[in-house]
Amino acid sequence: MKLFQLPNKSAVSWMSSGLVYAFGDKKFKKGAYAPFVTSLGVWSFGEATRGVNKFRKALGWVGLVATAAVAINDFRKRDFSKFCK
Repeated sequence: MKLFQLPNKSAVSWMSSGLVYAFGDKKFKKGAYAPFVTSLGVWSFGEATRGVNKFRKALGWVGLVATAAVAINDFRKRDFSKFCK
């Protein structure tokens, strides 16, 4: 059973932008958020659909749920009052 392998491009992007988002300055966090969420979604979708075993596929589905939760939480925090007049 293969559990670990070298990460693909979307996983590397997800990890590196996640580190910048977690430990970066405030201006860097704004720029790292979109690549973080997008690459997590791309990686998760790839694992969920093309995972080599059931564990990796389940990990992909968990990642997709996490991506949706992060995106919905960010959407709820936004202030849309400037658009409603």
